Amino acid sequence: MPKGSITPFPSDSGSAAGDLDSNILFTLRHKLTLAFTGIVLIAFIACTILFKWDVNEMAGIFIFIAIGVGLINKMSLVYGALIVGMARSITVILEDGKFLDTIVYGLATLLESLSPMAGAVGMFLGSAALHFLISSGSGEAVMLMPLLAPLSDLMNITRQVAVEALMLGEGVVNCINPTSGVLMSILAISGISYGKWLRFMLPLTAIWTVLSIVFVMIGVAINWGPY
Repeated sequence: MPKGSITPFPSDSGSAAGDLDSNILFTLRHKLTLAFTGIVLIAFIACTILFKWDVNEMAGIFIFIAIGVGLINKMSLVYGALIVGMARSITVILEDGKFLDTIVYGLATLLESLSPMAGAVGMFLGSAALHFLISSGSGEAVMLMPLLAPLSDLMNITRQVAVEALMLGEGVVNCINPTSGVLMSILAISGISYGKWLRFMLPLTAIWTVLSIVFVMIGVAINWGPY
């Protein structure tokens, strides 16, 4: 039994997977859900090959699957949708209010005066902090890399280390980011409060942070390239 799990088995009686699942039936709704998903995925693969579908069409198909499965099983997704919308609204306010540009410029100004080793660690920490405001990894890269690339040249840091710092900073906070629609919707559907999840994940996130700083410092020390 996974005693350290955030969602352990409810009791010791019948803890085996077979005992827990013995009363679950494969109902008509399950069959319809499986058939619907399979048919749409086959159509998805065929249309992608034949009509050269791009990311927008692919994303639309998965939204269609989600809506279809929800309707078949009469599921309620209102709470999850509200959580996703609230998480996204923070980013929209920061972007439309032009706050993000000011924050990114201030970060670049602070890093400019640091040594290469401290600057690389600062890039990592700054990227991690900004990821709470820009939950999209590609969006954060678009915002930061035009500044970090020339800044790394001035600080004698290879651009590869700058990219590493950006990616690690984004990665370590993905599992605790309250502005992430993906995380918050999963927690909402799973019935796990964000506070409980945060207490569970913080120790692991702290370990990842320390290891990431070590890897960034190693990258600076060995002049990791070739870029």
